[in-house]
Amino acid sequence: MNWYIVSAVAIVIIIIVITIAMKSKKNSVEVVSATYGSPTKTMDVSNFIKEQLKSGNKITIPGDMNSYFGRDPAFGEKKQFSLTLKIGSDAKTMNGPEGTLFEYIVAI
Repeated sequence: MNWYIVSAVAIVIIIIVITIAMKSKKNSVEVVSATYGSPTKTMDVSNFIKEQLKSGNKITIPGDMNSYFGRDPAFGEKKQFSLTLKIGSDAKTMNGPEGTLFEYIVAI
């Protein structure tokens, strides 16, 4: 067998594997941070978002965030939901005030 052909085929296979790996990394989604609360009192809600992303690319947080997240981290204070995602190499931060439906579809 011609070693030039074997080497060329091996190089093509390596290029294909690297291209596939780069594409999957480019389209990966990482929850950098997800918090709920007031400017002085917050709670980490990253696990709620990670669970939603396991079943699809849509994030939905109902307006009654205290019930959804299981507690009120800052009783009597205005609160908001804050989410930072890393999609490929881009980071995106979004906020949603308490009492409003928060929806985001992750474009991957």
